[in-house]
Amino acid sequence: MIKTKDRTYLEDLSYDNADVFLRDISYGGKLYDIFNENFIFRGHSTDEYKLISSVQRINPYVEKYGFKKDTSKEFFAFAHTEFSQAFHEYQYLDEFFRICDENQLYVPEVKRMREAIPWKHKGIPFLLDKGEWLPEELYELATLAQHHGVPTRLIDWTHDINVAIYFAVSGLIRRLCEPPKYTEEEAIKKRLNDIKLHFKKTDVSADKTDKRLEIWAIDKRVALAHVGDNPLCIIHPRYYDNGNLGAQKGLLTFWKTRKPIKEDEEKRVVPEIAWRDEKTLDEHIVEFLLEKAAPSKPYIYHITIPEIGFVELYKFIKHNRCDASSLFPGYDGVVRCMKEDVMFNKIKDILL
Repeated sequence: MIKTKDRTYLEDLSYDNADVFLRDISYGGKLYDIFNENFIFRGHSTDEYKLISSVQRINPYVEKYGFKKDTSKEFFAFAHTEFSQAFHEYQYLDEFFRICDENQLYVPEVKRMREAIPWKHKGIPFLLDKGEWLPEELYELATLAQHHGVPTRLIDWTHDINVAIYFAVSGLIRRLCEPPKYTEEEAIKKRLNDIKLHFKKTDVSADKTDKRLEIWAIDKRVALAHVGDNPLCIIHPRYYDNGNLGAQKGLLTFWKTRKPIKEDEEKRVVPEIAWRDEKTLDEHIVEFLLEKAAPSKPYIYHITIPEIGFVELYKFIKHNRCDASSLFPGYDGVVRCMKEDVMFNKIKDILL
C-alpha cells in the first residue's frame, strides 16, 4: 500500500469499476491526453504491493546464505545495511556474468569482472570506489539479469498502458488459479468468495473495501527536474537482441544512491554502517520534489480498480491484441496465452 503522505505530486485515482477506467484511458477520455508519450506504466495484481525493486523485497544475505543460531547481533545488524545489500547485489550480478560467460551466452562486457582477483569477496574493491550505486558500467548487465529474474534494484516499466494492464490482470489470474491445498476449482472459489458477493450481472461495481488491482503511471519528465542532482535514473535498453523486452516496450528505473562508504580517521575508505534503503520509488520522488520545491503538478498517478474488473480488463487487452502471445514472442508465449485464456474462462464461469 502507498505510504506517501504529501499528495502534491501524486494523484490517487480510485475507480469503482473497470468500465469507467477504460473509458478514461481511451480516445476522448480524461486520461487519454494526460497519458501521452511522456508517461511510463507498471501494473500490479494487488494494491498490497509496494513500488520497490526485487532486491528490496529480500534480505540478500538471508536469501543467499541464511543465518545460524550463533550469528552475532552485530553481524545480523550489518546484514541489514545498505553496504551489505549493495555487496550481495554485486555478487548476484557477478555470478550471472560468470555463469553466462562460461556457457557461451552473451553478456555485456564489464572489464573488472574479468580481472582475476584471488580472494572470495572480489566485489569489495568495486564497492569501495567513490561514486554512485548502481554504477553506469553495470547498467546493461543489470538490465539483462533483471529481465531473467536476478534480484536487482531496477524496476520494470512499459511505455504502453495496455502492457501494464496485462501484467496486472495476468498476475491476478495466475494467483487465483494456484491451488496450494485445494483442488483448482476449490482454490478459485475460496479466493473469490469475498468479491463474488458484490458481483451482479447488471452491476459490476464493488465497494471500496474490495481487493484491488493497481496501475502506476509516472511522467518521465520528472527525471529532468534539477538535472545533475536528480537520483532518478531511467534506462532505455536496446531492443535489438531482446525480443520480450521489445515486444513489451520495456524500460527500467532505479533510485541512485551514494556508494555506502566513508573515510576513517586514517583516510582509508571503509564501509559505512547505514540502514538499507526501504523507501518506495514514489516516496523517493515525492520527497525529492518537495525538497526542491518543484512546480506543483501530478508527476505520479496511482490507479486502483476492484479485482472483479479483471473480466473487462482482460477482454480489453485481448481486443487490443495485447496478450502473452504478443508480449512473449515465440512458441512459449503462444502456450502461455492459451493457458491464461483457459484460466480466465474458468474464473469467469465461477463468477457468472
